Amino acid sequence: MLSGKSEPGWHCDCETENSQAMKRYCSGEKGMTMMRIRENRGFTLMDTVAALALSGIMMTMAAPVASRLLNQYRLRGAASQVAFELTRARMQAVAQNKFVRVRFTGEGAYLLETSQDGGTYAANSPAIKLPSGVALAAGGANSLTFNRQGFVQNGTALAIRNDIGQRTISMNSIGKVTES
Repeated sequence: MLSGKSEPGWHCDCETENSQAMKRYCSGEKGMTMMRIRENRGFTLMDTVAALALSGIMMTMAAPVASRLLNQYRLRGAASQVAFELTRARMQAVAQNKFVRVRFTGEGAYLLETSQDGGTYAANSPAIKLPSGVALAAGGANSLTFNRQGFVQNGTALAIRNDIGQRTISMNSIGKVTES
């Protein structure tokens, strides 16, 4: 047994320790044993390979869930975007005392257009595209028009779809936009 001396790989610090229990431990009295302290120098190659394998398995299992969540987010985001633009078009019609039309193109995009007389429309901005994988169906009408009082002239329901599901945006006769 060691008596107060340290050898490589062993820990016994009796010179700096004042407690009686530590002195008995270091002197090797009956019932006390010296313990070897392992020196940590990092991870082994096997530790690293095992960690990488587990993380790969977990990412493979999580990929379908992440894809589904991303598609749900795109669908809800697109529905909120279109509902916001319709509400904005209604407010613009009232504020500017103009006819405002939201015209849907076949490429998953729409335009905001204004008119003084309700017959000739000019685009306010370039076409606004929906997120990829999201389609818009206007229920037979290719546009929605708000008159100068903010009432919708050709009210309809819009369906926004992707491979996850569908969201519906509807307008009542006074132009109130609801999303469901």
